[in-house]
Amino acid sequence: MFVTERWTETAYECGSCEALFDTTQEHALHCWDDHPWVPNPEQVRCRRKADE
Repeated sequence: MFVTERWTETAYECGSCEALFDTTQEHALHCWDDHPWVPNPEQVRCRRKADE
């Protein structure tokens, strides 16, 4: 991401470790590697708006 690019409005939070991600794919890959006991990353995905 370049400095001139706008940050995304929505971040995706991992429910297991509270890490934040810009895309659902990044979150899924993180859970696949770091939380193999979670059968489906969508079970722990929470949408967080920038104004929270």
